[in-house]
Amino acid sequence: MRPNTRIVQDLSSSGANWAGMGPHSAPRHALNPSRSEVAMSQRTHAPMDNHADRNSPTSAVRRYYNLVDEGDIGALISLFEPDAEYHRPGYETLAGHAALEHFYREERVIESGWHVVSRIISEGPEVAVHGTFEGILRNGDMVTIRFADFFTTTPRGTFSLRETFFYTPLV
Repeated sequence: MRPNTRIVQDLSSSGANWAGMGPHSAPRHALNPSRSEVAMSQRTHAPMDNHADRNSPTSAVRRYYNLVDEGDIGALISLFEPDAEYHRPGYETLAGHAALEHFYREERVIESGWHVVSRIISEGPEVAVHGTFEGILRNGDMVTIRFADFFTTTPRGTFSLRETFFYTPLV
């Protein structure tokens, strides 16, 4: 099986390699499930919480990480609405399937890697994710970086919006 894949901002120039932020150091928290749906795992491929509905916004987000880690770009793009937007630092807004596919196939700086999700919180169609990505950049550098993602889902379980943030020194 090929190593998992993930997109991140080009971190090679910042020298970011977050030692100590590996998969076994990810925090594990619990929230009041009556207010928010919470599912946690060390790796995105771990089984979901027994209470998670297969068609829930949280399940769609977990599918996203599994597909991106497996490098299944076609299936990943199908999780987005045709006019979905993706906002991430350092890039113009990506809008629509063609722009998203071009980004995932041509512009991402990651060769391989995987997500370690420490927290997923869902309220209605909104899903917030906190985790760590570990992988290898196309230039061969190893990277470990914390991230936060925010998804807006549709009733069909697809994404109309995704926003990504990275924990990295900029100023």
